[in-house]
Amino acid sequence: MTTVTIAIDQAFDRLIYEAKIEAHRAMRRFPQPNYVIRKFAEESGEVIKDAIHCAEGRETPGKLRAEMTQAIAMLYRLWVEGDQVHGLKPVGVDND
Repeated sequence: MTTVTIAIDQAFDRLIYEAKIEAHRAMRRFPQPNYVIRKFAEESGEVIKDAIHCAEGRETPGKLRAEMTQAIAMLYRLWVEGDQVHGLKPVGVDND
């Protein structure tokens, strides 16, 4: 691994860590039942929009990272909590 690769991996690990903190904050503030699937879809759409705008020079990488953090936070909530509104059990637990 190169130094650049290690730095990129560490930055991504930090993004995941920050997303998990945000997810736990959201779980306390907006407990289940909650529309987690819909919120993940909404945040994913924001990531796509900001990625395109960032590529076009109309948005900043920082704003894109913030939206990525929110999308990962919602994905983490699906992993931990599922979506009680839609009857989805947490997928991080072996429900098969």
